Amino acid sequence: AGTLLVGKDAALYAMFHDVSVSEGEHWASLLEPQSVGALWSDQTYAAFKDIPSTYVVCELDRIMPVEQQEVMIKNAKEVEPSAFDVVERLQSGHEPTLSKVGELVGVLERAARE
Repeated sequence: AGTLLVGKDAALYAMFHDVSVSEGEHWASLLEPQSVGALWSDQTYAAFKDIPSTYVVCELDRIMPVEQQEVMIKNAKEVEPSAFDVVERLQSGHEPTLSKVGELVGVLERAARE
């Protein structure tokens, strides 16, 4: 199916826009090709059907806009009404693991306690 490599400028704009330029350039330099097949392969299991799950809406995401994230949550709930029993929101781009570390840790700690 081939691979896709996000270029530096696209990565800085779409993935790393809410960290410093130098940090964004560092992370962009580490990107590796991703299998295109992974983007369109059939899903065989949805963990949210069996495991309490938290969805983190990244409000500033330029790859997956908020509206698209909300449609994903809605679609999951149509399959399993208890899906994503907790929805949290961060003022973050696509990589809250880099830009909102402390806030994301808080989300994960709350999810682990439930």
